[in-house]
Amino acid sequence: MSGPSTVLNRIVELLRQDQIAVGTHLAAQQLADRLRVSRSPVNQALARLHEQGLLRHLPNRGYFLA
Repeated sequence: MSGPSTVLNRIVELLRQDQIAVGTHLAAQQLADRLRVSRSPVNQALARLHEQGLLRHLPNRGYFLA
């Protein structure tokens, strides 16, 4: 089972591997599918990345790479 910090690290690694551009929308369902986990730990990880300043969160739009 993957906890939020493991998922967080895997998301950061995906962003690096795929060289995701600043401003790119990060869809929780797509990340969950890619990491083969549920959306819940992905959403927790995205919220933590937002707290750390790596992502921007826009209400009703989601998370974007800062």
